[in-house]
Amino acid sequence: MFATFLRLWATLMQVLRVWRNTSVAAAVLWVHLNALWISTAAADEWRIGFAKLDVTPTEPIRLSGYASRDRVSEGIADPLSVRVMVLSPAKPPTTTQTAADREASQKLVNRTCVLVSVDGILVTSRMTVEIARWLLEQHGIPRSQLVLSSSHTHAGPHIEFGLDNLFRTPSTPQQQQVIRSYTERLASQIRAAIQLALQQREPATVSIGESSADFAINRRVIRDGQWSGFGEQTTGPVDRRLRVLVARAPSGQLIGGAFMYACHCTTLGGQFYQVSGDWAGLAASRLEVLHPDAVFLPVIGCGADANPNPRGSYDLAQSHAAEIVDGVQHIVQTPDETQPLEKFPVANFGYAGLAPEHPTPEFLEQQLTAERPNDRRWAEHMRGARQQMGRLPETYPMPIHTWQFGSDLTWVFLGGEVVVDYQLQLEKELATQQTWVAAYCDDVFAYVASEAMRSEGGYEVDSSMIYYLQPGRWQTGTQSLIIRRVTEVAGGRLADARPLSAAEGLASMQVPDGFRIELVASEPLVQDPINVAFGADGRVWVVEMADYPRGSPGGGRVKWLRDRDGDGRLDESQVFLDGLSYPTSVFPWRDGALVIAAPNVIFAADRDGDGVAEVRENWLTGIGEANPQHRASGFEIGLDGWLHFGAGDDTEQLISVRTGRKTD
Repeated sequence: MFATFLRLWATLMQVLRVWRNTSVAAAVLWVHLNALWISTAAADEWRIGFAKLDVTPTEPIRLSGYASRDRVSEGIADPLSVRVMVLSPAKPPTTTQTAADREASQKLVNRTCVLVSVDGILVTSRMTVEIARWLLEQHGIPRSQLVLSSSHTHAGPHIEFGLDNLFRTPSTPQQQQVIRSYTERLASQIRAAIQLALQQREPATVSIGESSADFAINRRVIRDGQWSGFGEQTTGPVDRRLRVLVARAPSGQLIGGAFMYACHCTTLGGQFYQVSGDWAGLAASRLEVLHPDAVFLPVIGCGADANPNPRGSYDLAQSHAAEIVDGVQHIVQTPDETQPLEKFPVANFGYAGLAPEHPTPEFLEQQLTAERPNDRRWAEHMRGARQQMGRLPETYPMPIHTWQFGSDLTWVFLGGEVVVDYQLQLEKELATQQTWVAAYCDDVFAYVASEAMRSEGGYEVDSSMIYYLQPGRWQTGTQSLIIRRVTEVAGGRLADARPLSAAEGLASMQVPDGFRIELVASEPLVQDPINVAFGADGRVWVVEMADYPRGSPGGGRVKWLRDRDGDGRLDESQVFLDGLSYPTSVFPWRDGALVIAAPNVIFAADRDGDGVAEVRENWLTGIGEANPQHRASGFEIGLDGWLHFGAGDDTEQLISVRTGRKTD
């Protein structure tokens, strides 16, 4: 901003020298100064910090990315790094501020955004959650303002809890210990790099530019509408734009930046056994040699269906890196062609619940004896999950971040291996001038194919799910769901997934005039409630589905609650019945309660007066054990005096345990 001021001031002086003897000079001076004031007032002042630390493995380790690799690494081709960029609003001086001003200033400072780039195959949900918790506790920076991205190099170390079913030849216990130790060290270095970048923040300006690199090519070969293998699909969609963010000190000195390109880091094949960052890591390192005082973060766009072309050697990886460097250098060296970002980003975060198709029991049995060990392990994992949970997972939470820089740029960060169609559609859906969509962020849990690919099938749609231990391809409508959630998150609707306190939840509710909402019970008195009923004795009955969604040793529960002191707040809680499998409904009945917990309708009663049911009888059976969200539920007394409930999915016949009567 200071450099902008100097340029405008020089222009003013030149105008005044030309028109110093004219009556227009005063008017021109006023116009220019007014324009300068408007420009300065409209721009946010930033403090930016960069850091880079080494994360090269110090001992031989299994390299990730290819199922065929059967041994540990054999040397280091080039070092790996974790790089961090921290964006903060400038902190105003506090010497003359009131307490309210200082509080507002602190809230502004806490808008700090942190972008991490790891030279590695992926980051896991577990790692992201742990680092986000640390960042919130240590620095007050929430999850929405932290993005962990990975370059997805296929010559990087394997990470614990990521791609667990990748290798055909499983890791030995010793190799697993090396992987575990490396994963812990990586997380430690990420925290240290964030800490360092926070300490190194300095005033800076930010601008963005666009260049190109030509080596990405669509890899899905389609014949007669069907996927036929990997190759070079010259007519397939691909995004060769190279997007660059540049940060400079007020003096104009380059202090760092980030670049994003939508292509796999797979130049180096499965026969390559040396550690390498591939084209992305190599490009960042070369830029840092050219600019020793700067750090450059590589970020991968929606390139899950793109490969480098050509590929297969280290020389080619270096060649692709050189092309990236040339593109970034063009942006760095021609600042007049870049667009300043004047508005500090508004960060939002949320999830999209992606629903997979489920394999049939018959297919699982077939895969238990499949030729490939990966297929057998996948089937064993699915069978184990079904035994533990009573079903397979219904959804997977895909993390979504949006950083919106005013009307100039929305930078979207998505979890998973996302294909190019999402970049192309989100550009049409979001209103800002520029839309950048990054993938491989926060949690690389599976491929995220587009709706158009479903009919084509193939690796990104189907077979890749085996390596990620997902039940199957994503259901139809997944692309529409993700696009809708991105727009909701970007708009601040249903955005940050931070759980609200009871008081915050109450304050967030709106009701028509004449109505009011009161809090009668909250945690820890009641947890995971999904159904409520009111007894004639004043007790409130609650179903707690504590085992949703993945099951739990204690199962679900039925509680009753009571207001003992008459103040309108429930203050007594008692577990009436536990050990239930995904209970859905409760209804107080005579001296006990009726409970739906598939496959049964249970009658439970407390006959000894201790508040806990010692009588438990199955009255009906045959309820389908479907998705817990679709199971039988909803006790209601009808006008006919009978007690009714919805039978739910997969319920074909109900059988009375007491009489044997069957109802279809």
